[in-house]
Amino acid sequence: MNIKNYKQTEIGFIPEDWNTVLLKDVSIKIGSGATPKGGKKSYIDNGKYSLIRSQNIFDDKFDYNGLAYINKHQAKELQNVEVMEGDVLLNITGASLGRVHIVPEEILPARVNQHVSILRTNKKLDSYFLYCFLRQNKIKKYMMNFNAGATREALTKRMIENFTIPLPSIEEQKRISKIFIKIDNKIKLNNKMNEKLEKIGQALFKHWFIDFEFPNEDGKPYKSSGGEMVDSELGMIPQGWKVEPILNVSDLLSGGTPKTSEGKYWNGPINWVSVKDVSQNINDFIISTEKKITKIGLEKSNAKLLPQNTIIISSRGTVGNICIIGKEMAINQSNYGLKAKISIMDSYIYYYIKNIIETIKSQSYGSVFDTITTRTFKEIKVITPCHNMSDEIFGILNFLSNKRLALKYFNNNLHHIKKILLPKLISGKIRVI
Repeated sequence: MNIKNYKQTEIGFIPEDWNTVLLKDVSIKIGSGATPKGGKKSYIDNGKYSLIRSQNIFDDKFDYNGLAYINKHQAKELQNVEVMEGDVLLNITGASLGRVHIVPEEILPARVNQHVSILRTNKKLDSYFLYCFLRQNKIKKYMMNFNAGATREALTKRMIENFTIPLPSIEEQKRISKIFIKIDNKIKLNNKMNEKLEKIGQALFKHWFIDFEFPNEDGKPYKSSGGEMVDSELGMIPQGWKVEPILNVSDLLSGGTPKTSEGKYWNGPINWVSVKDVSQNINDFIISTEKKITKIGLEKSNAKLLPQNTIIISSRGTVGNICIIGKEMAINQSNYGLKAKISIMDSYIYYYIKNIIETIKSQSYGSVFDTITTRTFKEIKVITPCHNMSDEIFGILNFLSNKRLALKYFNNNLHHIKKILLPKLISGKIRVI
């Protein structure tokens, strides 16, 4: 960068032909919402109106898990915080302060609660450009400076109004936005493909292992074509199949937490899976975690490296969330891992656990918070197919899982590219002509 062509501002160097402006001067709305009367108890399972909360908003994704819904009357009471297409949503309280996303069109009509602020731009500021600007790490720190000295972690409307932002021409803003829109759209497309692959896997598992309609020797559905069924402790199963403890076919793995007071145990190269990581990757592969530990941290704690394709199940607090690890990782003591003794059964064990997870959750207990114990897993029984046909049908499930993992890594690379490009394009170090 030739510094002669740039000028210093409170948000860093920007090109001489760019301006800076306060967010309030290029916005037509800045404001947060409220929780409907009755709180969580008043939410409905599904409906026309979404209620967006801070837990839904992440810089690189909108998390649909836990998206709340409200009725028409509640939506009318929150009419002044209606979310519109193109709105930027900013978390303004607590540990998630500063997380930002642009509203997905598919959840509209929607409202926000008091922990989320709506940022609606005028014609001088492209909303996607604003979203890209706010998601930068250095801008997160800039936001925290506004909050410095406050009694709690929160951004007020006045603070947000006085954010200084760069202002290239609207044409250049849109050119910059277009680059990130293309990357984000590809990520969304891959995510949708992953969801389809997961649904296909679930459907095949049900068809083959619940309905027992796997293809027989003639390629016809086994049970409905007169395949012989025999009685078992789990009901009627195909002839030659058996019921056995799940720990006969998979290993139960536990974890631990290195001492938090020992700095040398933390910020290393080893991914360390917490309950939070599992909840953010429900029914998906996890390939990276927020917290990482060092080799000595691994050695000096009960944590141990778990192999790729280990199924992780949260066992304390919010029990029964499931994900799969996409590479070697360690877990904490609030999770259990299940790894098939024979790798060809990895995906089968995953779908089997998913199919009985409500039963597992019902067996949790605890005076303070729900807990799943090793005894729970010792009591789980699994139906295993006869050997002469298992490799083929297990292999199809594993093929689907491998495709999902490949897409996960592809998206991870796209996120990495975006992370490199973002500060350079938003600061004008790279110009888009």
